[in-house]
Amino acid sequence: TGRPAARSWFTRPMRLALAAAVVALLIPAAAGASPSVRYGVQDDAYLSAGSSLEPSLQTLDELGVGLVRYMVNWRQIAPVKPRHPTNPGDKAYDWSSTDAVLGALHAHKIQVLVTLYRAPAWANRGKGANVAPTGRYALADFAIAVAKRYPWLRMWEIWNEPNLQSFLQPNSPQVYVQRLLNPAYVELHALNPANRVAGGATSPRSTTTGLSPVSFMRGMKAAHARLDAYSHHPYPVTR
Repeated sequence: TGRPAARSWFTRPMRLALAAAVVALLIPAAAGASPSVRYGVQDDAYLSAGSSLEPSLQTLDELGVGLVRYMVNWRQIAPVKPRHPTNPGDKAYDWSSTDAVLGALHAHKIQVLVTLYRAPAWANRGKGANVAPTGRYALADFAIAVAKRYPWLRMWEIWNEPNLQSFLQPNSPQVYVQRLLNPAYVELHALNPANRVAGGATSPRSTTTGLSPVSFMRGMKAAHARLDAYSHHPYPVTR
């Protein structure tokens, strides 16, 4: 890969919807429920850049919302390959929409859990956004650029529902851990030890093309996943 040895990590979703991701702190199996569970909001359409953003944020303030999950679309921000992917100032990056939303949330003192997802075509040989990048450090480099662009961010989630092929192909726990989760974990912690990285972000439904969350969790463990918290989307499995 041409990376220095220090970078090696082998040897580690009223008008608002309640947050789709509940992040459970990793605590011993014998312990009870975490006393530090927090609740927030996710609605990327509601919190989109434009003239409606500030009124939407005022509504969040009135409701007392202190936490938002926001999806950072790698494919949208980096439509062409950056020459210096860890530099947020690279001309290939288009931060306009993300700047507007994250900057406004920060101005309103609302904390953000950012989810990095959707691969650019240049990162996976021209495939769709749900196809994993071919390189082990491509997403990690993007994570560094995001962290440098928004140094106040502390909560991170790597990908969205990777146990389903609609979001990740192949939906292999090993691919998820080795090409997405672990490299991003290492780089985000190297930038700031206060960063907290959630992995999994699993859908509760096993489908004809998707793994059950339990199978995916076990696969992540076997692949030696590194994470500060496990994320799971607790939708009901039936309507």
